[in-house]
Amino acid sequence: MVLPGLFLCLLPHPPGYKQCYSFTMEPTINQDSPAWMFFVHASFAISCIAMIIGIWWLPSVLWIKGFLTMGFFGAVQSSFTLSKALRDQHESRKIHHRISEAKTAHILKEYEINP
Repeated sequence: MVLPGLFLCLLPHPPGYKQCYSFTMEPTINQDSPAWMFFVHASFAISCIAMIIGIWWLPSVLWIKGFLTMGFFGAVQSSFTLSKALRDQHESRKIHHRISEAKTAHILKEYEINP
């Protein structure tokens, strides 16, 4: 399906008109909305509080509650570590891809035949 607005960008525009699409090699920065960030923080806080309350009200001896609490905090810490590692791996792939594209563009420009 072709969007109708796509063809409007291909028509000639008056001077000073801002183009609809930009075909540059500039990296885009995706920022999350404040509503999404609130949802993420609230769901994390609610799940942690619910887990702590569940462990506290568990009809068991204290050492079992302590063991479950340590396991819970270990799982939270490892999830933070995993998300950071995945983010860093994704960022390094983006940088590596941009560097290889720049090298390729430089080589092509260097060996370009000018008539």
